[in-house]
Amino acid sequence: VQVEGSVVGEEEPKLTPTVFTWSHGGKEVYVIGTFNNWKERIPLSHSQSDFTAIIDLPQGTHQYKFIVDDEWKYNPDHPTIPDQSGAMNNYLEISDEDEMLSLDPGSIVTPVGSPPGTYGQEMPVFDRGTKPPPTLPPHLLQVILNAEPVSDEDNSILPVPNHVVLNHLYALSIKDHVMVLATTHRINQKYCTTVLYKSV
Repeated sequence: VQVEGSVVGEEEPKLTPTVFTWSHGGKEVYVIGTFNNWKERIPLSHSQSDFTAIIDLPQGTHQYKFIVDDEWKYNPDHPTIPDQSGAMNNYLEISDEDEMLSLDPGSIVTPVGSPPGTYGQEMPVFDRGTKPPPTLPPHLLQVILNAEPVSDEDNSILPVPNHVVLNHLYALSIKDHVMVLATTHRINQKYCTTVLYKSV
């Protein structure tokens, strides 16, 4: 499937064949996203255990979602990002180095090693002419400890956390001589938040 969007007289954008996979059941599965302005449902072909489609996408960041038996769903096996209304979408980034991008989690390779550069034990000298360090991104301020419970009946049920806050250690302001630390981890399709209390 090729995504529309070319203009006559302009150079054709480089398209990367991208494999979309859904392996969470269903009878009819479609994919839709920002690459076609959320307008056209693209059907996925059913194989033995999952549904797949190959779509030629231009470079950039694309959000998408699956429609499974007329129900909009995101794939928990792929990276997620909340939209403006707070609903979760999947997303992917395509660079000019990608020749074919597979969204199969087993094909993702984690880079090994440290970034290039020199390392040592000496503290770098702060140069007042350099720029100050960047401010904390606003989405990291959405700590799950500050979120309102989803259920009025059970206060332990919390909303699904934003993927960017996972694996961070958060400390709340000290109140009544108690410090609160918390971290959230993703385990398959579930999230586990560990909260530590320390008297100070």
